[in-house]
Amino acid sequence: MAYVREVTKTLTVTTGSTSNNGNSTEDLNGLIQSVYVSASKSTMPEVAIVSAGSTAKSILTVNPSTLGAWYYPRALAQGATGGTLGSSGGAKIPLNNEYFKVTAQSSSGIGGTVTVTISVV
Repeated sequence: MAYVREVTKTLTVTTGSTSNNGNSTEDLNGLIQSVYVSASKSTMPEVAIVSAGSTAKSILTVNPSTLGAWYYPRALAQGATGGTLGSSGGAKIPLNNEYFKVTAQSSSGIGGTVTVTISVV
């Protein structure tokens, strides 16, 4: 049976600020199984989640909901010539003792919080 580890980051989005971001306080090691994203307001702007390592990997970009939602992001597979094989599917995204970074834009005067939980196996 696989061991599942979860790390949560809650980001406070400051009204009118265009630089709302923060890193998780714990690192993750493994393959991303799922990502849960929720917001304190229904009008929360787009949220981007990337690895915070030296080579940032895009994990997920979504418009969060107050109801919260589970996502299952994947890295697209590449063929023998390096081209992407399709636009969906692929392999679980690896994190090698990496933190993750959450970024939200709030130039429209929307404040609140965004909570992101990443599960790895």
